[in-house]
Amino acid sequence: MASNKDLIAEATELAAELNIEITTDDLNNVKLAALVSDLKAKKKDADTVTQADEVVESDKVVKPAFYVAEGKAITSLVGILSGTVEADEKYVEVIEKDLTGEGTLDRLVKLGSVVKS
Repeated sequence: MASNKDLIAEATELAAELNIEITTDDLNNVKLAALVSDLKAKKKDADTVTQADEVVESDKVVKPAFYVAEGKAITSLVGILSGTVEADEKYVEVIEKDLTGEGTLDRLVKLGSVVKS
């Protein structure tokens, strides 16, 4: 087993690399060895890039071309479309056919009821 002096030096060096403050006062050889072991594990964890650290492409949210704005609702033949229901192509079709007049979708976008991605 290493001496207390060696363990203190190693713990201080590892703490400096990890940018953390430690105190080695009143620690015996067993506690110093445990401290050094913990610091080595933290350094290894900091150096290792895990799968959880990486950004996964599938985690990105892809919004449809049009969707109902948050806090808004549109009444249609299929029911009430609210901000929690995304207006995909089917809903855009329903909105266009259900409401009278041309350019209904454009009007809803200008009113802020429907958001264009």
